[in-house]
Amino acid sequence: MSASRAVLSLSEQIFASGFNFLLFLCVARLLSGEELGIFTAMFSLNQSFSFFLFGLVLFPVSSASGADTPKQIGIALVLLVILLLGFALLAPLTTYAFDSLKDQASLQLWVLSVSFFAGQCCYEVGRWLCIRLHSVLAALPVTLLRFVSFFTALYLLSYWQLNAGHVIVLQTCISLTAVGFYVWLLRGFRHEIVWALPDRVTFKHLATFGNSVVSFVANFIVVSLVDRGLGGGGLAAFQAIRSATNPIGLVSQVLDNHFSAEFSRSGQRMSFHKHILLVAVSGAILLFLLSFIFAREITDILFAGRFSEYWILVPLLFLASLCHALTRPVFVSWRVSNSTKSLNTYSFLILIIVMPVLIITGLTGHSYVMIGVFALLPMTALLIELIRHPAENGRLTQ
Repeated sequence: MSASRAVLSLSEQIFASGFNFLLFLCVARLLSGEELGIFTAMFSLNQSFSFFLFGLVLFPVSSASGADTPKQIGIALVLLVILLLGFALLAPLTTYAFDSLKDQASLQLWVLSVSFFAGQCCYEVGRWLCIRLHSVLAALPVTLLRFVSFFTALYLLSYWQLNAGHVIVLQTCISLTAVGFYVWLLRGFRHEIVWALPDRVTFKHLATFGNSVVSFVANFIVVSLVDRGLGGGGLAAFQAIRSATNPIGLVSQVLDNHFSAEFSRSGQRMSFHKHILLVAVSGAILLFLLSFIFAREITDILFAGRFSEYWILVPLLFLASLCHALTRPVFVSWRVSNSTKSLNTYSFLILIIVMPVLIITGLTGHSYVMIGVFALLPMTALLIELIRHPAENGRLTQ
């Protein structure tokens, strides 16, 4: 990948990732305690189901390769429709997993949650398709427009008393407007999409989907038990601080979206030497220690002291973001090289070892221990890679 393309990819991802970062900085100041709890619970529900979006649609779109690439993309879009229908059916049940939403269950909440999820899904699919089929240069203006228009509108509306529904409706409308621009940009690429029902081609990405199912379950368990153990305020702090670590997540998100698409097109593979891993791990440890030392100051500066009592979440979620970024090259390498065995091994270990630990610690009230285990979860992939590919060749990935 050329330096100019890498800079464009990073620039586009900054505005895409910075959206949630700035979103929680704003809503933490604009919404009352109850409304912030409702918004955060709905955001958490949306975020949990987004793992299915990645496994069923986005990763297959990004890593599709070979002569049947147009068909793989078409199947992914059909699966998007199935995912949206599935979410519409499950949303009323899953809301009961959050204490913050139990008393809010209604037709209006269902419509709001489905619209919120559909808007976000359509936006992400449009964005990833534009990057995959067109170019990152074409996607960048739309990403920037969404960022600027949403926060400008939110600023103007802040003079009124906002609630969770207002923020969700605004975000959904802005996302769907961005989708319209993506559709217009992709109008000349219709021939590169062959609509088809799922068939044997789908099995090429089955391991990725299994990995997404495990990620969904882990994330859903954690956010619902955080809501139960720490309350709506604790869940709001969890998601706000989690979003504040997005600058670290830039590395993993650029690899997931931009680089994997480039590797699939070019047939290249990722390779990292031992000394790169050593430097990355050393830097991660240093950043983690700094986040622990200055945790209280970080919450005071970013959220005007609103989440000061949850300061311990800063180093824990910073650790989660660092682990995610460190292991992302491994996951991208597995997907691009179609390493089904590695992906399945990861999913199996998380399912039989990590899930029970998350459930037990969460239900017994040890919420911070549960979050710590959740933070270290991605490191399982690094362990699998080092065991399966010993370091005789001096490389981290295959």
